[in-house]
Amino acid sequence: RLLDQISNEVCSVIDAAELCRNAHESGAWREAAEDTFTRLSDYIGMLNSDETLYAVLDTIANDRAAFGELSAEEQRFALMLKAEFER
Repeated sequence: RLLDQISNEVCSVIDAAELCRNAHESGAWREAAEDTFTRLSDYIGMLNSDETLYAVLDTIANDRAAFGELSAEEQRFALMLKAEFER
């Protein structure tokens, strides 16, 4: 659940930065939003290719006991994240 919350928060900031960099009247704000958007997008990209994170996720997804301890929402999130890693 914590990972899902973190992901949602980061995506919310990326979405706000995207809006700001395209719509704000101030050049300084657009520039700061561009920097924020780039940094967070790069960070998410790094996480999406982190082999250690994938290995842990794969272990949990393939361990019936561990996977069974997750809520239905957590199971869906784990499987979607695993699929994202595998793309």
